[in-house]
Amino acid sequence: MSKMDYMVCVLETIIESMKTEKILVRLLPSIDRAADVAEAMDTVNLVLELLPKYDNIITGIDFSGNPKVGKFEYFMPALTKARQHHLKLAIHCGEIDNPSEIDQMIQFGMDRCGHGTFLSETQLQELGSKKIPIECCLTSNVKCRTVNGYEDHHFKHIFNSKVAPVILCTDDCGVFDTTLSKEFALAQQIYNLTNDDLDYLLMMGLENAFLENRDRIYLLKEISPPNYGI
Repeated sequence: MSKMDYMVCVLETIIESMKTEKILVRLLPSIDRAADVAEAMDTVNLVLELLPKYDNIITGIDFSGNPKVGKFEYFMPALTKARQHHLKLAIHCGEIDNPSEIDQMIQFGMDRCGHGTFLSETQLQELGSKKIPIECCLTSNVKCRTVNGYEDHHFKHIFNSKVAPVILCTDDCGVFDTTLSKEFALAQQIYNLTNDDLDYLLMMGLENAFLENRDRIYLLKEISPPNYGI
C-alpha cells in the first residue's frame, strides 16, 4: 500500500463513519521530526494533492515525533508550504527543555502548541499574547515522565493564571490508555475544578478546533445547554 492509498483509505473511512456515527472528524496528517526532510515535504505535497477532494476533512498539519531527534529549522520549508496553502499548524513545542528551539518555534508561529511542558513564563506570555492555545495532556506527560506527577503538571499554572489559552487533550489515547472524558475527570478531581471550569475548558477546545464556523456552530448547539459535571 502506498502512502497515497493509505491516506485515501483513512479519509474514506472517516467519511463513512461520519454517516453512521454521530461524530465530526477532522484529520491532521503528521510530519515526523525523526524522519528526513524529504519525507516531510512529500507528506505536505501529498496532502496538497488530496485537498481538492478532502479539504473539508484535512484541516491542518501536525509536527511531532521524538523531540530529541531532528532540528525544527530543517522542517520549516515544509511547514511554510503547508501554511501558504491555508493549512493550520499544530506544533509539538516544549516537550523537552530546549529553550532555543522553543523560541524558534514561537517565532515561526503555530496555531496550536502541543504539550508546552517546558515553556518559560516569558514564552507562555508570548503565546498568550498571540492567543495560541496550549494542548495539555495530563496522563501522557505523567506516563512519559516529562512531569513528576499530576500535581506538578504545568496545566495547573496555565489554567489558574490564564496566561494563555489552555485545552485538555489526550495525546494518543490508545498508547496512553485514556479518553478525553478521563482527562476531564482527572482534572476536576486533582485541581478541584468546578463545573464552570469544565465549561470553560470545553469551550476552549471548541473555539480552537480547526473547524469551519458552520461546524463550530453545529457543535456548540450539540453541547448546549452546558452540563459537564463529572
